[in-house]
Amino acid sequence: MARRGKSLSGTGIYTIVEKGDSYPSIDVDDRVEILKNNIYAVDIPDAGVTLKRVIRSDDQLMLFADNPNEPGFPTCISMKGLSYNPICGRVVWAWNKL
Repeated sequence: MARRGKSLSGTGIYTIVEKGDSYPSIDVDDRVEILKNNIYAVDIPDAGVTLKRVIRSDDQLMLFADNPNEPGFPTCISMKGLSYNPICGRVVWAWNKL
């Protein structure tokens, strides 16, 4: 089920979701089993919520951007010691203005 809540920041997935003119639908019930290379809303500690392609490796999340202007290496989040799941949900579709 998708719902409203947190606002998004960043331009990592700008090829799919453009900042300000797009409305992504996020399945907040799809946040435990990470499907490789799917786009998720991720609550990055001290940075806020952003959309990234996610790969889970053991106790680490690797976040990748589609934006060629962002660094090519992933942002990594260690799941060790986190008291919450940083995955807010999987992006299931996005509506963009023409």
